Amino acid sequence: MSRNYHHLAHDERCHIRVLMSRGVSMREIARDLGRSPATISREVARNRGGRGYRHRQAQDRATQRRREASGVPRKMTPDRWQAVEARLREGWSPEQIEGRYRLEGEAMASHEWIYRHVRRDRRAGGD
Repeated sequence: MSRNYHHLAHDERCHIRVLMSRGVSMREIARDLGRSPATISREVARNRGGRGYRHRQAQDRATQRRREASGVPRKMTPDRWQAVEARLREGWSPEQIEGRYRLEGEAMASHEWIYRHVRRDRRAGGD
């Protein structure tokens, strides 16, 4: 069963802060926002300071994580795919390829993407 996950929006974080200040339980907050109680619990635990839940800080951190993630090269270039294909021809598994590149600190496709690439290549008549 597939679920659609969405990041918490700034107004949802504000709403959490207001309801928490009123003493509303996390389960009730989750129900009010149409979210899982686990989502609310993680959000509050991740962003609780000495003075309680910090919605502005939570939003700033989320924005920063998105900025940092966008700096990682996500697109696999033909050169990168050639390197992956060379390893596959040497008998490496997709998991080994992913792990090696991760150890070397180089951004690379996950093993799932490598498996998809292999399936596409086979459907197109490749080897």
